[in-house]
Amino acid sequence: MKPNLVNKVKEVIANALRNISPDRKYQTILELLSKNGEMYGLDIIEQSKGFLKMGSVYVYLARLEKKCLIISRLEHLENKTEGQKPRRLYKLTDFGEIYLISNPGRQYANNKF
Repeated sequence: MKPNLVNKVKEVIANALRNISPDRKYQTILELLSKNGEMYGLDIIEQSKGFLKMGSVYVYLARLEKKCLIISRLEHLENKTEGQKPRRLYKLTDFGEIYLISNPGRQYANNKF
């Protein structure tokens, strides 16, 4: 890579990771997505064993997506019934993986998933 491009990539990563809260709830979501791959919001709540709540998990997911640490997509419904809406799936991005790797002090070893 050219030096200017390397510096630009480093700048983009630094901006994406700037001001990420060390809040354990953000970290828990990132760790669950890293461990399990693509997940629904309800699965994230269930896997957290009561730590994450329905009322707040989607706020955290939206903030993580805004920071480019996760991405989401709507599920594809094969046999859609009337009124059934597609659910959203969440997945860790490469930036999210970099965040987890580059912030080992923020990982919580006591999570029991």
